[in-house]
Amino acid sequence: MPGADLRNCDLAGLTFDGLHLVGARLEGADLTGVRFTNFNFNDAVFDGATLTNATFVSGSADRASFDRVVADGARFDNVNMWKVTATRIDFTDARIDDVSFGEADLRGADFRGARIKASNFNRADMTNADVTGVNLSHLDFDNAVIERLNLSDSILTWTNFTLAIGTPLGTETAIFTTTICPDGSTTVRTTDTCW
Repeated sequence: MPGADLRNCDLAGLTFDGLHLVGARLEGADLTGVRFTNFNFNDAVFDGATLTNATFVSGSADRASFDRVVADGARFDNVNMWKVTATRIDFTDARIDDVSFGEADLRGADFRGARIKASNFNRADMTNADVTGVNLSHLDFDNAVIERLNLSDSILTWTNFTLAIGTPLGTETAIFTTTICPDGSTTVRTTDTCW
């Protein structure tokens, strides 16, 4: 169904396996509780859609647009999201595991309460994003733009910020342990910071 027009459709609660919606239009769609496995949403547009408690497992959404999407409580597992545009996306309480956000536009994204594991944000733009209280251990922000990224109360153990650009907020309450700083140095004590 490449290029399908599913704008404002109600697909809540449905399950799809092997769905290919390359370049599809899903603006404003209700995808609450939907389960997608083995999918291809490359170049699709989800702007303004509701993805509350939706599940995305083993697929690709490269260059897709998720602007102003509500994805609270959603689960993303083994998903390529290279060069996505997801400004002001709501990822609160989402589970994000093994997701590549390489070169993604995540300006203003809200990750508060999210569980993020084995994922990378290489070269992503996270200007004004919020990761307050999120465990960012073992994540990669290599060459990412982190201007005003809110790190308040975040855990940054073995987090890689090599060549990251900008000054984040909330560093005074973040926990830095063996964190790789933008200049290549590594923090040693939890009282050390990169900024």
